[in-house]
Amino acid sequence: MGFLRRGKKAGADTAAEKAAAAAAAKKESVFKAPRPPEGPQDPAWPKARVRLMDRMWGLGHVLPGGDEYVVDLFRVFSPNNSMSMLQVGAGMGGDGRALALAFGVWVTCIEQSEVLVESGMKESYKHGLEKKAPVVSFVPERMKLRPNGFDVVFSRLGLHTLPDKELTIEQMAIGLKPSGQMLLIEFMPGEKADPAVLEAWAAAEPQTPYLISGPRMAELIRSHDLDLRVVQDVSAEYRKLVMLGFARFLATLTRKEIESDREMGRALLKEAEMWMRRLALIDAGVLRVVRFHAIAPATKRRKALPVVE
Repeated sequence: MGFLRRGKKAGADTAAEKAAAAAAAKKESVFKAPRPPEGPQDPAWPKARVRLMDRMWGLGHVLPGGDEYVVDLFRVFSPNNSMSMLQVGAGMGGDGRALALAFGVWVTCIEQSEVLVESGMKESYKHGLEKKAPVVSFVPERMKLRPNGFDVVFSRLGLHTLPDKELTIEQMAIGLKPSGQMLLIEFMPGEKADPAVLEAWAAAEPQTPYLISGPRMAELIRSHDLDLRVVQDVSAEYRKLVMLGFARFLATLTRKEIESDREMGRALLKEAEMWMRRLALIDAGVLRVVRFHAIAPATKRRKALPVVE
């Protein structure tokens, strides 16, 4: 009996040891699937920075100006509830929601950052604008718009991070209805552009910028039979918007809030450094913010099909 008892105990100990060893092996296995992240991840848009945007530029906006600026900017288009628009590089869709609420227009907001898409679409649902102002993800390299689908296509500081400007402008032009309008507001090299300075600036940006010159952008727009009506330097206007946004935000920020949310404090410091670098280059004439406004012909030509011999 003693032997049986000892044998049973030894067997139990062996089973326990094997189970523990298996658990340890599983824990240390290089093939163990990593824990899935909580929602989409984007190094350029950590959660603290996304929270900061709502406070600094206005709910759902990632650029200076906010609702008031966007609504005033688009009055020239005489927007109404029968119009459809498309915004490229829409961030969290704040511009689209502002236009939908003010004028009843339909705005499709496309954005490459999944973090901003998720946050923006949640905001559109909150306002009941999931159909009037949806925020949709897109892959810039595979951008393909529905021909003649939009009365207005626009981008507000949303193209400089897209490498292929030719494809982007081509698709935006294709997406315009006859007599439709294109509006671009973009960073451009200034009259005193220094390649070395611009390279250093690009290395410090959250997302790598791919700048082209103003004349090159104008050439791309005209190459699609668009009538380029306006090319305007709006750097001074954007400088005022940035400074006003920071002033309003800092006026509402308390020391207690900074101490309780250190991540947002660090995000604020990075955002301030980013915009101060941009403004310094604008002041030095190295960088410019330029507005382009073009109109599609009343009868859009179809491109000739390739001849097959």
